[in-house]
Amino acid sequence: MTYAMIEVANPDEPERCRTVRALVDTGATDCELKGRLIEELDLRPDSDAGFAVFETAAGIQTEAQVFQATVRACGCEALCLLSPPELQDDDDDDDDDEGEEGGAGGEGVDDTDAAFGFERVSDDALLGHDALAALGLAVDCGRRRLFPVP
Repeated sequence: MTYAMIEVANPDEPERCRTVRALVDTGATDCELKGRLIEELDLRPDSDAGFAVFETAAGIQTEAQVFQATVRACGCEALCLLSPPELQDDDDDDDDDEGEEGGAGGEGVDDTDAAFGFERVSDDALLGHDALAALGLAVDCGRRRLFPVP
């Protein structure tokens, strides 16, 4: 697995920013940021995207609100879309759809996901390939690091 320290900021208030450790997932299209961090940064919903339907590798579909954020990594910066993860940690007090499939607390989680410990999201952020492309970054899998594309 590859992780990177990224800075996520409110595009309207750049001083509102947080540095977080993000899982780099080239198999994921989108970016995720824990709900508590979205609230802390006071990110605004993306007016064009609104809500989007996401499908996991396990085939679970969820709907989540999409937000805009400025993301910085490896000296690069881009405006990216992100959403809260489909499965929130128990320490997140978000008012997600608890009890529904993919909701907070892991209720309704597919048995296969639970067997592999995927009933909880433990990362603060996830960096998908759309953000990597917007940032102009590539992944060196052997060294587990990001680097700017020349």
